[in-house]
Amino acid sequence: MKVLTIKKLIKKTALIMGALMMTNTLSAIAADSAGFTDVPTDHKYAEGISYCVNNGIIRRTAPTEFSPEEKINRELFACVLYRLENSPVTESEITFDDVEKGRWFQVGVTWAAEKNILGGYGDGIFGVNDGITREQLATALWRYAGYPAADGEAAFNDAAAISPWAVEPVAWAVKSIY
Repeated sequence: MKVLTIKKLIKKTALIMGALMMTNTLSAIAADSAGFTDVPTDHKYAEGISYCVNNGIIRRTAPTEFSPEEKINRELFACVLYRLENSPVTESEITFDDVEKGRWFQVGVTWAAEKNILGGYGDGIFGVNDGITREQLATALWRYAGYPAADGEAAFNDAAAISPWAVEPVAWAVKSIY
């Protein structure tokens, strides 16, 4: 499975989320990434990165760095969606053996599991530090969007390798992006 980098997440999430909720907002925000030594102001992801940082969706990795090549892990993606929802209070005590109480991602992971957006692997394991795969990302976004119907099939070279549980979410993501 391919693991997404932050800049790929920004692109894919901005495309999907833009259709869902922030199309006009993204275009209205100036790309102010001059403060990042690793994101040129004319970079195609600069506007999305600026939006995400300025709105607390994704945080800087250092005072002047964003680290767009850093791999996206499952707990970071859970927190991105949690922050898009304005960090609501969680109502359950869902726990995973690999999610320590008080860690920066604990509440976001709990929220994502509570809402059935992104759960664990089973046996009490969430998969901390595991990169999020394309099919996991598509499934989480599909669930976040309310399980919309997918028209058609995914048209990827590796479509036959998509796990059965991800076929409909991936088809929906493909139609939403392209």
